Amino acid sequence: MLKIDGVDHLTIEGQYAYDKDYTDGFFYTQGKLVVYCFLDKVVRPDIIYQKNTCIFRDTIMGYPEKSNLSANFEPNPQEYCVISPDSIVHSFQVPDSCYHHIDAVDNNVIRDNRLNDFLNNYINTYSAHLYEIYLKKTDASIYAYVSGTFSFDNQLFDGFFFRNGHLVVIYNADLVKDANVFDHEQMLHDTQLLNNYRKVKYRLHYYPYTRKLRIG
Repeated sequence: MLKIDGVDHLTIEGQYAYDKDYTDGFFYTQGKLVVYCFLDKVVRPDIIYQKNTCIFRDTIMGYPEKSNLSANFEPNPQEYCVISPDSIVHSFQVPDSCYHHIDAVDNNVIRDNRLNDFLNNYINTYSAHLYEIYLKKTDASIYAYVSGTFSFDNQLFDGFFFRNGHLVVIYNADLVKDANVFDHEQMLHDTQLLNNYRKVKYRLHYYPYTRKLRIG
């Protein structure tokens, strides 16, 4: 669960194992284990009555944890939006008037005009809890991969900034340290500013709707 553009989003999916990085608590219903996670770290007592659940500490006895397995499983998630405690609808049924998206129009931190416009267009096209710019060198070229996500790695990131209120985290900025791509003095590093964002060890994979731009 997390709030995006003013609307609470709820994803329900079946899994072969629980993920300790994305488990806040759990309970059992009809003999099945159900784990839940507040991705934006905001507890919602009107949705999950925690007094009737178990708070996750370290493990769930009798159930496998993802990091201990090599299996690959593609879930079939169902996306819902919580309009009120008594009204949960499929995400496609939510009228646009319920969303309150703030457009990205600024140019702070990013000096490369093409990358700046690319990021703004991405934020204005795909709503997300936070965004990342992951730089990667392929052969002799450097690409910026822009994704919407819901966690960041405070050990690997090079810095972050807010673009019109949207959090943007940067990885591998050293790949372009000799180019005029970022204003490193404007980057923020104090993770105390990110208490409402989930810190998770980075997993290199491509999120849905990842877009890339060649910058070098």
